[in-house]
Amino acid sequence: PGEVTVELKTLDIQAQLYRLSGDYNALHIDPAFAKKVGFPRPVLHGLATLGFAARAVVRAVGGNQALALRSIGGRFAAPVLPGDTLLVSIWPVSEAG
Repeated sequence: PGEVTVELKTLDIQAQLYRLSGDYNALHIDPAFAKKVGFPRPVLHGLATLGFAARAVVRAVGGNQALALRSIGGRFAAPVLPGDTLLVSIWPVSEAG
């Protein structure tokens, strides 16, 4: 774990909300398609997962100010399913380093 960890729960309908952004990938919405390609059910978008991580960083170490987040990096190690709880590990870096 990082110096700071934050748990955030995704919504069961989280992937459906991303349809509003214009993403029509069946993997994110269609249970039959998800099973056909090896997932138990539709998966959450990587962009949504990264957004949850960014929100955790801003809340935990950025004083809840979005402008405090200068950059973010991550590794997608496993699919996130809508309704999963994410554990975000944070290693703050100073301006100097």
